[in-house]
Order: sequence, then C-alpha cells, then structure tokens
Amino acid sequence: MQLTKYLWAWVTGLIFLFMSTSGVQAQVNPFKGKKTGVYFSSKGFSYPEELYLYVNQFIKVDDEGAWAGQQKEEFMIRLGWLLCDQLQALTSADSMYFLNADLPKGKAFRDAYDPVNNRMITPEESLKNLDYILVISPFELTTRVHKSVFIRSNRMVTDRIDVKILKFQTSLFRANGDRDPRIINICFDEQTGPKPVETYFDFYRKDSSMGKFLSWGFSHWWDAVASGSEGNCE
Repeated sequence: MQLTKYLWAWVTGLIFLFMSTSGVQAQVNPFKGKKTGVYFSSKGFSYPEELYLYVNQFIKVDDEGAWAGQQKEEFMIRLGWLLCDQLQALTSADSMYFLNADLPKGKAFRDAYDPVNNRMITPEESLKNLDYILVISPFELTTRVHKSVFIRSNRMVTDRIDVKILKFQTSLFRANGDRDPRIINICFDEQTGPKPVETYFDFYRKDSSMGKFLSWGFSHWWDAVASGSEGNCE
C-alpha cells in the first residue's frame, strides 16, 4: 500500500511537471505559424519636444523626403512596419498585418476595441482570419536630465544630457474576441537600464541613436514574451 502511494505521487508529479512544461512551451512563441495583426494606438503614442530631432533623424534614415509636417504619424508607421517585418522573421509567423496601414482591418479593429477597458468585443468578419491581435498602448518616450561635471581649461563645467526613457505596454488578444489579453509592460532607461543580452531587432540601430534605443527596448520585450514574464517594470 505504501509503495503504491509513493508510485502514485511520483506519477502525479511527472504529470504536473509535463503540464507545466507544456504550458511554458506554449508561451515561448505564440506567433509561430499564426496570423497576427499589430496595432499602435495613436492616442497612447507620445514623446516630448526634446526628442523631435532624434525622431526626425530616425524616420529619415532611408527616406530623406519623410516627415512633411506629420512627424508622429511617420514615426509610428515606420516603427510599425519595422516591427511587423522583423517580428515575422523572428517568430516564423505565418503573417503579420500592420493594422494602422490597412484601412479596412484598422477600422474593423477600432470598432471592436475598447481602449478604456483594454478589451475587445466580437470582431467583424474582416478580422476573423487572424489568430491574434497585438496592441501597443501606451507607448511613451520621455527624457530625464543627467548632469555630467568635467574640467575644461581649469574650470568646472556642467553638461546637461537628455537621457531617453521608454515605457510601453503590449496586449495580446485572441482575435476571436478574447477579453483577457496577455499583458507585458516594458520600462527601459537609456543610461541605467541593462542592455538586452541579445538584440533581436534592428531598427536602423547602426545609423540612428533612436533606432538603437528602440531596438534594445523591443528586445527586452521579446525576452519577456519568450520567458513568459509580465515584463521588467517595477
């Protein structure tokens, strides 16, 4: 009898371990083989004047004619396309649709999405061919001033440096109207934040300081996706 109890406990433990491992594996790459729509909320997309030059340089890396007075829209669209293209390659997804640039699907999503409560109602037919919808909102770029003191010509000089800070949230919905998305929050300070162990995204990181910063921030996000965590914000 005692031996039977031990065997049963051992079998139960193995079953629990298998189920737990299977659950983790299912979270490692939810996009593999799937069709996913990606949406940046314009209302939740913000950055201050201190970053205008950095943003302008980012969007002009491979298009000198960019930004005809619509910097925010250009920035959001450029980032969205880069994210979709590289996320599809990284995850072996079937396809990635940038909903902001797809008028019919974008409108259908806005009609089905409740931004106040971050939930979806039953989507329209045009979205039902998707498996997931990834919503990025809020997406907030801010700065803080770092004072650096150094000596020049026997004088003490204080240099004020704007340090970039990124905070964003992603919500991954099942496109069938699932109201309980998987939420990840990412926080990254350009100066004090640890660099990602591996940089999975290349948003012009060799040609743009903003691009390098965003590449690191989204690489932290992918680490959170792959590990099944809720992000790195305290």
